[in-house]
Amino acid sequence: MANQKETQKPKKVALVTKTKTYSAVRLSQVIMTTAAMLATSVIGASLIIFALPSNVKKTVPAPAAPVSINESQAGEVLVKFKSNLSPVERLSAVTTALKKSIKCVTTRTVTETKLLQKTKKTASYFSSCTVKVKSLKPVATIIADANANYPDRLKRADTKLVDQAKEDFKNWYILRVTGSPDPDSLVKALVGTKNIAKVEKNSKLSVAAVPSNATAAAAYRSIKAEAAQNNAYSLTGDANVDGVANWTDFTYLENNLLKQGPAPAKPYLVDLDNNGTVNMADLILLAKILPTNQVAPKDLNGDGKLNFDDASYLFNYLYKNGLAPVPMAIADLNSNALIDFGDLVGYVSYVQSHNAQSVCLKGDVNSDGAVNMQDIYYLNDYLYRKGPAPSVVGCADMSGDGSVDIGDALILIYQQAKTPLVKSLDFSIATVNIRTDPAFVVPQELPVPAFLVGDTNGDNKIDYADAAYLSNYIFKGGPAPAPLARGDMNNDGKVDVLDVWALFELVSHSSGIVNMGLSADLNGDGVVDGQDVNSIISYAIANGPTLDANKADVNKDGKVDMGDAVSLSYYLTIQATVQTSVGSLTTTAGLDFILGDVNGDGSINAADVDFLISYLYKHGPVPSPVERGDINLDGKINALDVTELIHAYHALSGNTLTIMGDIDNNKVVDGKDVDALLALIQTGGSSINGDVNRDGRSGDLVDLYALINILKLDAPKLPLYDFNGDGQLNLSDVDYLVAYIYKGGPAPRDLTAADLNSDGKINALDVTALINGLKAINSLQYNIGDVNRDGLTTWADVDYLIAYLYKGGAAPDPLGRGDLSGDGLVNAIDVTFLINRLSPQVTPSASSQSIAIGLLDTGFNNQPNQVGATALVVKNDIPNNRIDDDKNGYIDDTYGWNALTEGSTKDYNGHGTAVGRVISAIATKARILPVTVLNQQGVGTCSTIAQGINYAVRQGADVINISASGKGICTLMIDAVGYAQANGAVVVTAAGNDATAVRNIQSRTDALVVGATNNGKRITYSNNGQIYAPEYDITSAKRGTSFSAAYVSGGIALMLTKDPNQTVDQIQNKVVNTARRFNTGIKLINLQEATK
Repeated sequence: MANQKETQKPKKVALVTKTKTYSAVRLSQVIMTTAAMLATSVIGASLIIFALPSNVKKTVPAPAAPVSINESQAGEVLVKFKSNLSPVERLSAVTTALKKSIKCVTTRTVTETKLLQKTKKTASYFSSCTVKVKSLKPVATIIADANANYPDRLKRADTKLVDQAKEDFKNWYILRVTGSPDPDSLVKALVGTKNIAKVEKNSKLSVAAVPSNATAAAAYRSIKAEAAQNNAYSLTGDANVDGVANWTDFTYLENNLLKQGPAPAKPYLVDLDNNGTVNMADLILLAKILPTNQVAPKDLNGDGKLNFDDASYLFNYLYKNGLAPVPMAIADLNSNALIDFGDLVGYVSYVQSHNAQSVCLKGDVNSDGAVNMQDIYYLNDYLYRKGPAPSVVGCADMSGDGSVDIGDALILIYQQAKTPLVKSLDFSIATVNIRTDPAFVVPQELPVPAFLVGDTNGDNKIDYADAAYLSNYIFKGGPAPAPLARGDMNNDGKVDVLDVWALFELVSHSSGIVNMGLSADLNGDGVVDGQDVNSIISYAIANGPTLDANKADVNKDGKVDMGDAVSLSYYLTIQATVQTSVGSLTTTAGLDFILGDVNGDGSINAADVDFLISYLYKHGPVPSPVERGDINLDGKINALDVTELIHAYHALSGNTLTIMGDIDNNKVVDGKDVDALLALIQTGGSSINGDVNRDGRSGDLVDLYALINILKLDAPKLPLYDFNGDGQLNLSDVDYLVAYIYKGGPAPRDLTAADLNSDGKINALDVTALINGLKAINSLQYNIGDVNRDGLTTWADVDYLIAYLYKGGAAPDPLGRGDLSGDGLVNAIDVTFLINRLSPQVTPSASSQSIAIGLLDTGFNNQPNQVGATALVVKNDIPNNRIDDDKNGYIDDTYGWNALTEGSTKDYNGHGTAVGRVISAIATKARILPVTVLNQQGVGTCSTIAQGINYAVRQGADVINISASGKGICTLMIDAVGYAQANGAVVVTAAGNDATAVRNIQSRTDALVVGATNNGKRITYSNNGQIYAPEYDITSAKRGTSFSAAYVSGGIALMLTKDPNQTVDQIQNKVVNTARRFNTGIKLINLQEATK
């Protein structure tokens, strides 16, 4: 503590002494003692005690307010280096600077002899000297991400400034040198050296307090501390204002909301969602914060499971006259001897957080945790094949109307149709020798749309062009059908010449070209027979003689190709009067063989067709015996035998020629087949042609979708129609249309506009057209929980849902937006579910003990008779063992940290304890983090305070109180305070007791500087402050701006208790802007207003 200024003239009191000589001697001692103390620039203790007899002490004036000091440590300066330097670069910079001329203080002792009496005198003077580096240590040895473990404070941090603040702080070092250099000379030598950004003396600061015998009670009342504590520490949830938050308050609030009982006297205590109103959301939040005695809810419905069914069971009992739990006590989750809404909230909250069914995955009909084809099959089978019902209705209710029907199935199909629905077949390589394909692997679901078998060119119709396309692929290496399964006409898992023949026969029959072979006598023998077929084939695939195109173009497509050969062969076959039978024959050579087994492998298969074609047209080997190839027994082997062999193979293999999608078997796939397939699905029937998507399931809703998609019948030709007239185009319109078509619901107002595909009738095609149109405008899906349709899930949706359920508000559209539990209903369970999603944890402010205040001072004695057993921030360090047990970089910081000795934070001065007493009296639920930065004389340096600030920030301090003052400039402290406040810690400092307006060390920082006031006037000794507070310690034993700062620090802790998300700037501005203003210009902190 610095020398004191007198505030009044001392009274003159006669000294009572035994003798004049004794009095003179004692008086001289007094004078010398006082002079010595005045000559010293630092008086360390907060209380000045003169070692004088009691009768002499009375002559000494009462000590006035202390002044700040401006001394610095000898041989020690603060150096700020430029960024990103290595240790070698920093040391090199200092070493270079110390080579300059530096003045040291030299002290000489001279002995003088006078009147035979020797006297020793000392004299000090400057002389050039050489100094060397003794040590160069960073001010803050550890500067890490300060908010890594303090997410609440992180919300207040200024992320734009924190990195730069950390960089500024970490570049400060303490330089100690040998010898006794003059501080100014040492600073001068270092300034301007390369890589050195700033050099300052390590200025001293001291406590700002003096003894007092005044009363503090009035001062305590003047800042309205008690009202502020009520604002900050009011018991959240105390609806009946009895000082306790328990289930009685829940019942009180429930009666108010649901039974018109009395309203809470202090609504803000139960407005837990802070929206300015008290409603069901607050009741649910209150249930979440009140204690329960049961570990977990019990199974209420007796199914051996604990899930949402139990919550529904309890809801039905409470509000739907459902069965009561047996025994009743198992449902009393909150142990208040009642079965009430609080128990329901407990059930929902528990199941939601512990059960895998905590969220309904829309579309997961089979409840396997995924949405895929299996869910579509499951839903189809439930609707039309007597399959099991979905375990969670809400998961299958795609439209959100509370029921499950064909509309939901079609919506799910269209949603999942982002990926193809056509399952591939495991095709082997083509078996035709004329074309050999490499083996290929197909994915489980091909990346192509659904297709018609036979539509090889992909134009969504089956005609002669498809037969030619497939023939070109098989015989001439043309492009393959995509997927290859399009060409598998006989459904044998392979695409080969058999399929070419089958497809040509199909289109020839359907095209009516069977009589075009009458004039195809190509060899001029007067007969149309197999030789003419041979001529066409030879020309088409073996570069045979040119033919008369007018005769050879049997199918009249303008070209001569295999299609003409097949057409002519087909013509000759159906004209034949004798049908060939296939069986065992004996040749003239006496060999037994199977007629049709051309290659002699013992069976009739596609390889025989390949063998016969190769023999006829590719100079392949001769059948042995040759009679094997005369399938029609006409004594010749030609193309007619190929045709007969293909027919024989089909007959033996059982493979049938099918057109998938041709449900009515008229050889044409069109809209009539859609109607036929839907009728087939609804009756649970099947058709060999019904497996349109080739997934092995014939005739289900997936096939219906595939068929409609192939025929392009789901593209609306008219604008989408608002079926239910609500002004919106959404899934509710699908429900309306489905209800009209299948459930006898009301008809659309405009039947013409409702016929979206313009086919003259309203049916399933219009449903699919509507769904497809909604998909195109991104209205096919909705977010469950986005009740008000604003695209977000927020507390506004809670309010919307509560208004619908309890205040007659509009219903969610569709209703499924509010069915968060997935039970197909919207009720209080869903409100609870939504609140749990938005606020899984609720911590009332009344139980908050999280505000930590860093007390940077002389230490802190936490004794009951001093500070009421104030809570401390306690670390996992074993005290006094000189070991950093918790590996946080600080030794023995169990109860805070001693920046001077790394030892105990015990207060040997008393100043820190007195300041902490004030803080604890204001913020009764805050925790104190003691950081010793001032010695037992109450003196510290810029570096120790900066180290203390770093420690407090790293240990999670929300507020940092520095009740010390020093003259001059300390840029290090400016950077340290900037670092703290950038990380969200509010720094408060005493203005100092110098009775001056001159800026000092602490007032140059961005900290909130606090002056002392009484009755609206600045205390004489107080320096200027940004805000003012009372000057007295709580016990009135001391006074000074030290305690003014403490009042403000405690008040800011209350403010953060009330709203922990306020930023440092917001806190500082609110403290100043809500202050009580006097015409003297003083702004007295008003804690009541500041904590509102």
